[in-house]
Amino acid sequence: MKCAEIMKRDVAFVHESERAWAAAAMMRDRNIGFLPVCDQDGRVIGTITDRDIAIRIVADGISSDRNVAEAMTQAVFSVHPDDDLARAEQLMQAEHVSRIVVVDSDGVLAGV
Repeated sequence: MKCAEIMKRDVAFVHESERAWAAAAMMRDRNIGFLPVCDQDGRVIGTITDRDIAIRIVADGISSDRNVAEAMTQAVFSVHPDDDLARAEQLMQAEHVSRIVVVDSDGVLAGV
């Protein structure tokens, strides 16, 4: 089975320059805890979770008006749509993550 067969295609994402509070509001409104962070060309440059916001912004008393880039995780674990599902499973297990992004050959977000 290929990653494209099971990935979620309608993925919410934020740009690196958006405010942390806006990312948190989007997560609340969509009932999710994870957002890919993309540059202006749609390439994935990081991810942000509800935990990232809580630990890197709220717990330190930093204003939620800070950019997403200041709280995001820069390590991006990704696969391509044509990769075998086993590749995604191995990556997730090796990196101890529960979600990964699916990107095209240019690094542009295709799904989660």
